[in-house]
Amino acid sequence: MAIVYLCGQAFGMFVFPFGMLYDWFGPRVVVAVGSIISALGHLLFALAFAGHIDVSVTNCSIFYGLMCWGCYALDVAVLPAVLGHMPRDRGQPTGVLETFSGLGTSFFACLFRGFFNNNFENLMWFMFAVTVVVGVVGTWYMEDAPYMVNRWQQRTITPREQLRKYLIRNRYMSQLVPQRRYSFMTVILVLLNFYLTIQAVVVAYLPEKMTPGKLRGIAIGSIIIVVLILILMVPLHIIDGPTEQDKQVIEAA
Repeated sequence: MAIVYLCGQAFGMFVFPFGMLYDWFGPRVVVAVGSIISALGHLLFALAFAGHIDVSVTNCSIFYGLMCWGCYALDVAVLPAVLGHMPRDRGQPTGVLETFSGLGTSFFACLFRGFFNNNFENLMWFMFAVTVVVGVVGTWYMEDAPYMVNRWQQRTITPREQLRKYLIRNRYMSQLVPQRRYSFMTVILVLLNFYLTIQAVVVAYLPEKMTPGKLRGIAIGSIIIVVLILILMVPLHIIDGPTEQDKQVIEAA
């Protein structure tokens, strides 16, 4: 396991090509390529656990390397794309994104105990499906902020379009992250962190008391906490609160 893990992590860290792709074509191409690579790794693992591919250290290292490479590629694409939409508050979104992605392993481990009954083949098919769905959605919706120009666009952009993007950039540089939404996201992540930590300790030290029903209930609880994040997508002004511009106008009045 140590060899498989180290090989996968070392190979996955080679993300320089994806950085070049991002500079040239933006996040969509990187998300698509990264999703395909990661999905391929999960697919090969599923076939290996099903007995169609020989399970050896070499094969597992290659499969895990593909999984890691694709996942790190998604990290390369998503982080700068999101920060481009919030150029004045880069620290807070970075912390939120990295914390959320870091909790992913514990979250899926919780789902594995609750729903898959130590069936690694079904887990890999599930992860394959999740990767494909996330990849399709990310490729369709993920894009840079409208004021950013990649190298491919620089070949054909007109002076009028450059001026338009510059004016849009000024607007982006004058707005801040809604603190209420950020605070709500922080509370969810802290809750999820404590929940996953406590359930892992309980399951590890009290295995004789963990029935399939209890494990399934723990997994459902983690899903509910993660789904709460969707509230942030609701376009309600009450969640945003007053902007900095609103506060300045109120103070001046």
